[in-house]
Amino acid sequence: MYSKEKLLLKQSEVLELLSISKTTLFRWRKEGVFPEPIQLGSNTVRYKTQEVLKFAGISDSRGARSAAPS
Repeated sequence: MYSKEKLLLKQSEVLELLSISKTTLFRWRKEGVFPEPIQLGSNTVRYKTQEVLKFAGISDSRGARSAAPS
């Protein structure tokens, strides 16, 4: 689904990949449990693909993952 060759993910891609809401993502960031995004512009952020996959416990291209914090 998400190629490991893709270096950066948009916020919408992170939300879809992890099946979470924007509120959950913001809460995880505030709690310091989720990787910080890279600020590309005043309204543009991207997340490092490898950091997101590591956080989610995704180890293969099939999307298998362990439970993320709730």
